[in-house]
Amino acid sequence: RADTGSDPPATSVVACEVHRNLARKVAQESIVLLKNQNDVLPLRSSASDQHQTRKVVVFGNLADKKNIGDHGSSQVRPPYIVTPLEGISQACQQANVQVSHIKNCTAKRPPEFATGDVAVAIVG
Repeated sequence: RADTGSDPPATSVVACEVHRNLARKVAQESIVLLKNQNDVLPLRSSASDQHQTRKVVVFGNLADKKNIGDHGSSQVRPPYIVTPLEGISQACQQANVQVSHIKNCTAKRPPEFATGDVAVAIVG
């Protein structure tokens, strides 16, 4: 970490609404979609939609880990962290969609995979 000779910015600056909104926008714009087969995205929760999402299965050990980077310029201490699993769960709860989390994945598909409408893999 380079010593700039000054104190890091206060949490009230780093975590202000403008910075949170910018961070959310950057994260949304950096998402990569490799293939949207059968127009599965965006997810739909409307009962009148033939592609209604009822259950989301989230895979991966990192889904419920608080990860805000490593060292250097990403060494920021926000007042709160939303994990991928928490964010998905909050959005799905509002849409009345069930979420399950499978932490340790193996080469075999777990039985829960077959019962989900959508699978989300959190890897890194």
